[in-house]
Amino acid sequence: MSNHDIIDVYDILTVGTETIPPKEIYYAKLGKLICAMHNEANVTLQQIQRATGITPDVLQDYELGRREIPVYDLLVLMSYLENRG
Repeated sequence: MSNHDIIDVYDILTVGTETIPPKEIYYAKLGKLICAMHNEANVTLQQIQRATGITPDVLQDYELGRREIPVYDLLVLMSYLENRG
């Protein structure tokens, strides 16, 4: 199992009693976690695209927090990376 997992995603998605951060900070934090999981899984952008349908450009935008990630894409991506890491 990787150092990062679905629990980390849950922690980001459920801010709990914290003040909800601005969107830019929220997606940057989520993107950093996705990037870390991607690196730990040791898979290429092309492998992720074949498995999830998420293109390399879109994935890089997610990882850099430049694009909001739809819940379904997040689920598909997390499932793939969790099982690879």
